[in-house]
This record gives sequence, C-alpha cells and structure tokens, in this order.
Amino acid sequence: MVLTKRDAINKRITSTNKILLITATGVLFLLFPIVISIVDPIPMAANYLLRVANGSIVYDLIQHEMPAAELSLYLFNITNADRFLSGEDDKLKVEEVGPFVYHEQTFEEDTYEGALYPPMLTPDMPINWYRLGICKTFNLQYLETRGMHYGGEALIYTISNETFSASVNPINRKPYPNGVQDISDCYFGLPFVISKSHYLDCDPKLYERIEGIKPNREQHSTEIIIDKKLSVMYNTKMSIQLTMMLDDLSFSWQNRMLSHAVVPVVNVVVNQPKLTEWVQSKLVLVYQVAPYIVMTIQAISALLGILLVIHAARLQYLNYISKNRTIVFETVDENILKSELPLIPK
Repeated sequence: MVLTKRDAINKRITSTNKILLITATGVLFLLFPIVISIVDPIPMAANYLLRVANGSIVYDLIQHEMPAAELSLYLFNITNADRFLSGEDDKLKVEEVGPFVYHEQTFEEDTYEGALYPPMLTPDMPINWYRLGICKTFNLQYLETRGMHYGGEALIYTISNETFSASVNPINRKPYPNGVQDISDCYFGLPFVISKSHYLDCDPKLYERIEGIKPNREQHSTEIIIDKKLSVMYNTKMSIQLTMMLDDLSFSWQNRMLSHAVVPVVNVVVNQPKLTEWVQSKLVLVYQVAPYIVMTIQAISALLGILLVIHAARLQYLNYISKNRTIVFETVDENILKSELPLIPK
C-alpha cells in the first residue's frame, strides 16, 4: 500500500493548537526570569513578613520584653560659679559629669512604637523625625552608603544643620546664632535650646565665653543606619545638647554676669541597640540565601522554557516533513510465499 501526500497531510503528527500552546508556555517560562530581574521579589516578601500586623513576625517579636534605647546623660558642672558671678572670671568653666545611664525595657501589647521608613530608600528621599520630648522636627541628611556584614547596603544619615538654623528668641524676637533650635514652647517658656553636642557645627561665637567645650565629630555626631531595601533601622546613635540661652539680667546685681550668657546644661546621647540576632538572621536570609534561591528558580525556568520551545520547533518540523514528503509502504500478501530458490532440492 502507498501512503500518498494527501494522506500524510491528513495524518499530521501534532495539531497546530497544541504546538502553539507548548510554544506559549515555553515563552512564559523564558520571560519569568526577566520579570524577576526587573521586579525584585525579595524586598516585597521581606516587607510582607516584617509588616506590623496581627500574626506577623514583628507582631510575635514585640509580644516579648526586649531591650530598647540606652539613654546616657552627661551633666555640665560649672566649676567656677562663684568666681564667674563675682566677675573675677569672665568665662564659665565647665566639665562633663557622667554618664548617667538609663536602660529602657519595652513590653508591647497591641501598641506599636518606633520609626517607620518607606521601603527602597534612595539618598535623595527626604526623611524627617518628629520628637515628642522636644516638640520639634529633625531633618536628616544623607551621608553615605555602607556595605553591611549581613550582605545588604545601608544608608547613613545624620541630623542636618538646617534643623538648627533660623531659630528666633521668643522673648526679644532676635534670631539665635546658627547651630541652636529654640524649644521653649515645649518647656513652659523656659529659655531652653538644643544643639549638636558640644556645639558641633555651631558658630564659635556661641561658646566663646565657655571653657571646657570640645566639639569632636567622631564623638559628638549623630549616626543613623537604615537598611536600603527593607528600610529597617539597623542602629542609631543620636547626640544632642540642652542649653539655656539667658536674656538680659542686668537688673539683678547677683546675676548680671549671666546676662545673655550661654549655659550648657546636659549632653544627651541616645543609643538604639543593634537589631537582635533573630532579626539579623532574617536579613542574612534575605541578602545571602534568598538570591541563590531566586537564581536557581530563574535557571530552572529558563531551561524549561528553552526545552519547551525546542520541543515545539521539533513538532512543527515533523509536521512540515509530513506535508512535503510521500511515505510509501509496501505490503505483501501473507498467503503468497515468494522464493527464488526451489523448495525441494533436485
């Protein structure tokens, strides 16, 4: 029997719809790694796991007592008070006494405290702090990007000098020197101002009548470390100083030397402990383990896509052959036995 070309066309190996379905599936598998590269799923998954909601990892974490901020107070002791008030000394002499350290322990239940930042931070994204204790907003300034030991990158911030500028004395309405911020409205009108510790980055005229002020950037600066992708605060050291800015006291013969004086009161250093080992282990999982898992999934997806596309191409090729070739089959009648040799030898 001969299988003609028409018969071969009618007996295709695979239907066109099936080939298209296999091809489309292969293309989807090939596109999947590209989509993952564009839309990084790791921060999305981490933010979901670290969200502040009932039943989340963070919710379970804050149900237990955990160490919070460490508050260190350094009081300024005036060592020549009598000599200064009598006029024998024209400068205040101060020395720091301390630290007096306070450890805060938090136990939260249905209450959430702390700082939240938008995910996927960029250096040009403005960040502000509002502190209830001083009724003022701190503007944060980006310094640098730093690689962290857990594999991610962190943005380093400090308190911007803009926070301590353009402040006005509420009594005489005269502007304060650059470097201080008035907070008298938060302390019942008392002439308190805040600045960076030891008047770091302040106008030197501010403390020209004080001995014992030694601004040191490494020791007195503020450093805030925030994870770049997850926006988790890794560590914070904030250093600020409380000062009294006295007005005209010439009407009092006992205190006339304090007229328009700048009197440092206390240097406050707040250390927010580093993330717990449990949270750091999750960061290691996000930045060191998860990328390899994602790359493995991408490789498997790409391989499956290539195999499916090749398989679809092979099926299409076989269909093409069946259309353009004639396959001939020859059958032999089983009842006829052909032989060129005699059955019975002579």
